[in-house]
Amino acid sequence: MGGTEMKKNAELIFIPSPGIGHLNSSLEFAQVLINRNNHLSITVLCIKFPFTPFSDSYIRSVLAPQPKIKLIDLPQVEPPSQELLKSPEHYIWTFMESLKPHVKATIQNILSSYPNSESHPVVGLVLDFFCLSMVDVGNELGIPSYLFMTSNVAFSALILSLLNRQIEDVFNDSDPDLLIPGFPDPVPPSVLPDAAFNKDGGYAAYYKLAQRFMDTKGFIVNTFSELEQYAIDALSDGQTPPIFAVGPLIDLKGQPNPNLDQAQHDKIV
Repeated sequence: MGGTEMKKNAELIFIPSPGIGHLNSSLEFAQVLINRNNHLSITVLCIKFPFTPFSDSYIRSVLAPQPKIKLIDLPQVEPPSQELLKSPEHYIWTFMESLKPHVKATIQNILSSYPNSESHPVVGLVLDFFCLSMVDVGNELGIPSYLFMTSNVAFSALILSLLNRQIEDVFNDSDPDLLIPGFPDPVPPSVLPDAAFNKDGGYAAYYKLAQRFMDTKGFIVNTFSELEQYAIDALSDGQTPPIFAVGPLIDLKGQPNPNLDQAQHDKIV
């Protein structure tokens, strides 16, 4: 997404995870880009996920004032077995894998809508953390992929550190404190996310996602350098893809959590 590319008409394709915490900052970032560049358009591929029925209406309400952001609904797919819910991360990974053929077909339709296939303006895929398996689609179609991390650089550093382990090397509470690049102090295992201890595919899902980090052209992270300069410096090693700190991305309009009724929302506010 270099400066020379952006002087011409360009299109980005966003594939956000349908969870509200992921959608919020992803859509904010899309709007920031549109508002800052007159030559840019964005297409958002909307995922129909079994446990987020509100995501479609949320996306449409947030992006309604943005005519340069187009929405395309991906087909519904058969959800994974309920047995996989022993690990939400494994369930999501499996679900996203099943979507890959539909994502490829959708992007091919977008590319075919341009008269000259050799000069199409699609300059990149912006992929949520949980959608990183779509890097394969980008590679097949010759489109670079960028990770959009709704969390912070430190979490990215934790995920990347898994590549120094083995895919079956699940964490244990009894493990010694961890030395993780990007963290100034040793990290006790007790503060790691639940998936790090999950033997039903959760840890393996994180490991597979970590592998895809290195296949992207850069990490776009909802953070800012004044907050995480230590972690940014630690990952700026010439081997890790470059980090673009684009935060804080905040929905100042305060879209309510769809899982709260109005009385709960008013009480919290």
